[in-house]
Amino acid sequence: MKFEELCNQLPAKRRSVDDLVRFVGTRTDDNPNYSLLLGAGCSVTSGIRSAGALIAAWRKEICSKLPGGLTAAGESEEAQRHFLKSHHSDWYDPNKEYACLFERRYDLQRQRRMFVESEVSKGFPSIGYLYLTALVAQSYFRNIFTTNFDDLLNEAFYLYSTERPIVCAHDSSINSITVTSKRPKIIKLHGDYLFDDLKATLRETESLEQNMKAKFAEFCKEAGFIVLGYSGSDRSIMDVLHSILKTEDYLRSGIYWCLRPDSEIPEELRRLFWKDRVYYVEVGGFDEVFAELYSKFNRGDILPDSAVTTAKRPNQLAERLIESDSAIPETTEILKKAKEKLSKQLKRSAIAHLMVQSDGDERLSVQGQLQDLTDDELLVLTEADNLITDGKYEQGIEQTRKALAGKPSTRLKRRLLRIQIAAFQMTGNQASAKQVADELISLNPKLASNYLQKARIVTDLSQKLASIEKAVDVEPYSARAVLEKARYYINRSAEQLGQKRLESLQEAEGLLERAIELDPSDRNYAYVELLNVIGAQEANKAKSEPRQRQILAMLDKQDPESGPALTCLVTLAVSTEAEEDYKAALQRLSAVESRYGLEDCLWIVPLEMKLYSAHRKDDVIRGRVDLLEKLGLLTREPEVAASISKAIRERFGDESRAERILQESLRDRDFNGNVLRGLFRQCLDLNRLQTAAELLSRWASKLLPRYEYQMRCDLAEAQGKFEEALRLVREWGELSGATDSSHELYILVCAKRFKDAEKLARSILDPISFSPDAIIQIVNYEIATIGANRGKKVDVQRLEKVLNFASDKGTKAGIYALLDRRAEMLNSLREAASRDKTFKYTVKRWPVFEHVRSDNEVAQILV
Repeated sequence: MKFEELCNQLPAKRRSVDDLVRFVGTRTDDNPNYSLLLGAGCSVTSGIRSAGALIAAWRKEICSKLPGGLTAAGESEEAQRHFLKSHHSDWYDPNKEYACLFERRYDLQRQRRMFVESEVSKGFPSIGYLYLTALVAQSYFRNIFTTNFDDLLNEAFYLYSTERPIVCAHDSSINSITVTSKRPKIIKLHGDYLFDDLKATLRETESLEQNMKAKFAEFCKEAGFIVLGYSGSDRSIMDVLHSILKTEDYLRSGIYWCLRPDSEIPEELRRLFWKDRVYYVEVGGFDEVFAELYSKFNRGDILPDSAVTTAKRPNQLAERLIESDSAIPETTEILKKAKEKLSKQLKRSAIAHLMVQSDGDERLSVQGQLQDLTDDELLVLTEADNLITDGKYEQGIEQTRKALAGKPSTRLKRRLLRIQIAAFQMTGNQASAKQVADELISLNPKLASNYLQKARIVTDLSQKLASIEKAVDVEPYSARAVLEKARYYINRSAEQLGQKRLESLQEAEGLLERAIELDPSDRNYAYVELLNVIGAQEANKAKSEPRQRQILAMLDKQDPESGPALTCLVTLAVSTEAEEDYKAALQRLSAVESRYGLEDCLWIVPLEMKLYSAHRKDDVIRGRVDLLEKLGLLTREPEVAASISKAIRERFGDESRAERILQESLRDRDFNGNVLRGLFRQCLDLNRLQTAAELLSRWASKLLPRYEYQMRCDLAEAQGKFEEALRLVREWGELSGATDSSHELYILVCAKRFKDAEKLARSILDPISFSPDAIIQIVNYEIATIGANRGKKVDVQRLEKVLNFASDKGTKAGIYALLDRRAEMLNSLREAASRDKTFKYTVKRWPVFEHVRSDNEVAQILV
């Protein structure tokens, strides 16, 4: 049925956008009286093809490949439908074309998910989403249901608003969402393209999952619905609407279904309009409706202030909206004026944005502005930077090449080269990144930051150290260069044992003291590194603690609320586990929050989580997480989300909530490796290996090479592909110049290659005379010797010495398991499990626990 026919049949059901303005604006205590239901039509101006466009393309393609269908493929759509209905009615239903054509074109759900992922990756939220998020911030809407797989809604809130919605795309987690929550909610009725549970085919869209259906009905009881961009052609939602409209208690504010004049009305929707409380509204489109609503509710304003005040990178926002062919349809006066206003703001916004970016490698003028860069040069930089930010790395590389070919000034060239380095790294092209870094060095061989840039790129440790040492050589008074050299030795010590480890830590300690001498200010994180290095050298806390407190006292004299001071304070409180230290740290953190407000000092949250977790303040953790969620701050900063999800998993074992937080924080813009690694680790722990593999495939290009290798190795281990894991460890060793023999040993033990493991272990431990600080290596050696030599028992005396060095309760539990000291093992297991609910996954992985996993008491402890 055409829209015109509907108007002729049911003229009394017709309403206008002005009617919507009146109904939506009539609310009590700022509580919305309508929820939104958005479909594929809302994504068209954002660059994602509509269902109709996909149907047309698929239908034509399928016809052309079927026997006798080539002629129909070249004719009208009606002829194509007739051909399919006449010859292929066993699978083709013209009333449900999207589902049946999609299933015909892609056999498997995984194939359909990959197509959807490719399709939605092209989208960028149109201006309608800017207006929508502004209306949500003003409490005109709170709950948004969508049949779409794309992430445009969540992306829009991140780009255009400070509001952070709850996003739910899983039937299993929908029950955690409450109707009365003040926080905006995005509920994906058909799933999310990132996972294989999306609903797209005829069978899959026949019905909603039970929990999703119940929650959908629950929301219908509280408010009416405004529907945009949704055709109403699948039964999953229509069945629910038909059912609940039979009861007066539901949808008391009615359903207002927005339709374009060229809309096709499916039979299911036509029947719905005959019911009470259901009306249709003629609209121009998604962007037009929300522009009109926003303007009417805001005294004729044509553009929300959030476009330039709260949006992320407003210059980028304006540029992308304006350059898109569809993101701002000039179909109404409001939209025309909005585009004009954004155009005027673009140049000024771009320059202002770049001006406020601090560049640690450049000398800034007295006024704080970058010297010698013209407005045009700033715009060139902005354009290139925006391409990288948007993940368009190849385009960004091409853009910088063009700019560099134009013989830019030295200052502009230096910045363009840095952008180019970042782009090459994001594409995994480390060789080209290194080549550009060398070019950057050639511009100014006396600048330490250029050598440090190269050090971050190279994977070979000897080359890395050479670059860092060159940085120190050209700028011997650079505290930053000296600090990086210290960090090099700290990282090396983590891979070393015995005397070599101690020597690396002592080298780092001397460098850190030099870095503090060069820059004694409270901004210098060398204080933090020094405090940790001192603790790492001394197994006896009584010896290290006085020196650590001296470092803290030095910082407190300058600014007790600085980042390094607070970090040192919390680190000490975690280390000592003393209640007075906990209280002192908590008091200091609270003072910072009280002074600046939580929203402006979110950086303290990871410190809080570390402190509360170590001191087992579970009620405090719950309270803080609930508050952050209530304020919409939970996923604003990815590093905060990573720390919170870690605390939630370790303290409460709440996998569902932790996963949701991580998923909402994993995004292209401000990508955070800790978020990805946290979600990846969780997938491995829960044996969701396919999802882990997909995460790694999707985000690998954004990882540093060492993290990518580590994650690939972890995945191979979880899959039982131990030969592949060994290959990856050795391959990274060749690239970095540092063989990780301890990791190889662990993999060999897991693979039950005990003879090889025993031989490798002796090559590690003999040179250091089985130093008892090589705790894990000795434990794995004992496992290997037992496996390789039937009847052989563990070396009790050696393990007793190792016990004195082990501080971690989980490790102690493993040693007690080897020693068959069951009571002590159980006590250590209880302690480890009470500290960290994820410890049970370590027990499942580490072979040291293999012979005790079936113990009933062990199983009860680890539930």
